[in-house]
Amino acid sequence: MNRIYTIIQKEKMKRVSDEILASLSKLEKREALAGETSTYSKQEIIDIISAFLDPSKPSTVEKCWDFSQERTKPVFIADGTVLLRPLSARDAEFYAAIREQYSIFHKDLTMAQLIEYWSPEIRKTSAFYCVIEVEDGSHEIGYIAVKDTSKELWEIAIELDKTHCGQGCGSKAITLFLKRLNEITTKNQFQFLVEVDNIPCQSCMKKAGAELTGLHNFAFDSEEAAEQFEETHLALITEHMRTLAAKLGVEPRKLLSHVLDYRINI
Repeated sequence: MNRIYTIIQKEKMKRVSDEILASLSKLEKREALAGETSTYSKQEIIDIISAFLDPSKPSTVEKCWDFSQERTKPVFIADGTVLLRPLSARDAEFYAAIREQYSIFHKDLTMAQLIEYWSPEIRKTSAFYCVIEVEDGSHEIGYIAVKDTSKELWEIAIELDKTHCGQGCGSKAITLFLKRLNEITTKNQFQFLVEVDNIPCQSCMKKAGAELTGLHNFAFDSEEAAEQFEETHLALITEHMRTLAAKLGVEPRKLLSHVLDYRINI
């Protein structure tokens, strides 16, 4: 699962690393010519890396949907078997553990460091996260979220503890979450972006009633860069990808560089 996306991200990180080193080298040479010396702080290096990884401007807070009232309530929605509750600070360790299960990069970090690494996602004003748990409160099984409410089309993210995958919990949580979002916001269309080799998630999309509408360039800065990746990884095309490509009316190679775009209408 996610093999292609892992390759894409590792190659992207290699390019980013090379570009960062080149940029720092240019700055150092420029300072040397001017007879100056300086050291770069940790935050300055982080800022450079962030600029390469996410060159887009931050979302405007004023345009985000305000879920502040919902965040204070103990339950967002429940149906007798599954309960969704707003994710809080006490869930930070659980969230970090779930994210690590699906992380494509190995990070030799303590739990405290992992929490620090993943927490910015759930602290975003424009996002709204809920924990998925069995309604008797015995254990949490995953999370579901709106990733960025400043966008016109809201993308939904969902991940379950791997021990609870394939039991119908994901599709049930999606149905409940979107039903409540629709009641609160009147939003009636939502997007899910799924890797082409994540077959279990594609099955979940089908159970939840999502429609495969097309492809989405999730990892490349341009279509030219996507095409270059396709050309050098044609051997990764599978029969499943050929079937999806035929359904979408595209060349199978396009599924190497794009993720699947699913939509659900309420």
